[in-house]
Amino acid sequence: MSMVAALLQRLREINERKNPGLQLLEPPAHVRQLATLADHHYTPISPMLLQRFDFAGAWKNAARAQDWLSADEMKAVWSDATIQQQLSVRREHWESSVFTAHPLSRLSLFAIDRIDGNETYLLWPEEHAQEPGVVVYAGHQTHEFDDLRAFASWLVGDA
Repeated sequence: MSMVAALLQRLREINERKNPGLQLLEPPAHVRQLATLADHHYTPISPMLLQRFDFAGAWKNAARAQDWLSADEMKAVWSDATIQQQLSVRREHWESSVFTAHPLSRLSLFAIDRIDGNETYLLWPEEHAQEPGVVVYAGHQTHEFDDLRAFASWLVGDA
């Protein structure tokens, strides 16, 4: 089992111990590319994200009250008016957000708390040979991680 898969399994076990029955994992999905926030723009999936989607499709209540999106849900962001409004507010009113420093073609919505509006994004590197960074917006705090492994390690340690 890979390091990422082991961390995801630990997160699942922690969630189940703390809040039995609240998380829901959809079956794994075969994914080759992921939608970015730029309309109809995709980027090739990275090795760590491949492991994440081999673990589960959508993952409801995965971490910190956020649902981790399936590849189809990531694509549906293009036409979801509620999420588009939320993203618009983030772009307009959070000057230090990833939106002001990077084009939408380098960002994917990874997870969302549809009640409180907290979000987690993938920040794709300019060179696709690298893993994307992970940027978490929760309340008025921002947490940035080098990759999915670092993010999952933080979640497991934070749990």
